[in-house]
Amino acid sequence: MKITTVINQKGGVGKTTLVFNLAKRSVEENLRTLVIDLDTQGNASQILTGDIGINRIFINGSDELFLPEFNGINPTKTAHGIDLVHGHKGIDRIDNVREVEELAYSATLRQRIRQLPYDRVIVDTPPAIGVRHMAPLYWSDQVVIPLEPELSSLAGLQDVIAAIDLARPLNPGLRWMAVLNRVKKASKSHREVVKAVEKMYGNAVVSELTDRVAVTDSRQQENPQPVWKFRGADKRLRELWHGFCSTIVC
Repeated sequence: MKITTVINQKGGVGKTTLVFNLAKRSVEENLRTLVIDLDTQGNASQILTGDIGINRIFINGSDELFLPEFNGINPTKTAHGIDLVHGHKGIDRIDNVREVEELAYSATLRQRIRQLPYDRVIVDTPPAIGVRHMAPLYWSDQVVIPLEPELSSLAGLQDVIAAIDLARPLNPGLRWMAVLNRVKKASKSHREVVKAVEKMYGNAVVSELTDRVAVTDSRQQENPQPVWKFRGADKRLRELWHGFCSTIVC
């Protein structure tokens, strides 16, 4: 099993788009794929199921992974060939429970996740610091950090790296990579931030994904598609996204 967590302490940076495209690329490789949606908004769950009300269904959600009385998962089977443990508006019930927090950072929960019958698990996290933000760092093989090319993103990146460092004593193999998302090549300030991030972190910056309407449109169709299969995306954009997701998944 390979677990990838998509994380940032700031909302609206493209986490859900990355989760969806990574999961679709995984299925293309005939890998048994599970998405764990830990966000109360449940955006990834809505895209994968086409059900905007799924975030108001409070049973069989991802919060149940954290409960001491765990009896396995009952994932939603989606039309995309991706299994889903959905996020919902009541999931924050686990955020301030001592027993949950103790379990969240334990080898028991790591083993619980790693015994699920999947080849790839992709985790969508909430923007707020807490159990659902930190715990996946103890399970994961790799962390993908989407960033917008703004100076405030640099501080956010450093905070995420600090959290990863906290997890490393119990998960020494954890790797991270940053992806600069929604880059406007014509923007001088964007170019300066991209240059600064690459100078500070070098090879840990694995891609620059440009700001294109087609990326948003590809997942807002009646039948959401990965960017590389969306007719509204040009060849260069399709190749960029396909190559990036292949780097992470394969």
